[in-house]
Amino acid sequence: MTPAQLKRELQRIARQSGHYAGRLSGDYDEATRKAVERLVGVENLEERWQPDERIDPVVLEFLQKAYPAQRRPATRGGKRAKKSRR
Repeated sequence: MTPAQLKRELQRIARQSGHYAGRLSGDYDEATRKAVERLVGVENLEERWQPDERIDPVVLEFLQKAYPAQRRPATRGGKRAKKSRR
């Protein structure tokens, strides 16, 4: 995982948990840092928290399991499949 991918992943997790409302930019800005810090606190992982751009692998693995990426619906011809109405 590249540094930018890791930052987007942290933003995704923080957004999914309700701690981040910004876009998934891949920038570890102040809003992202604060959101991840709050999330780490909620999950009782403070002892493993590092306030810089590094993240403990145990913390990352825990958060990814707790907040798995949502799968997108299958697509047809490059467009999302529409739900049928009955």
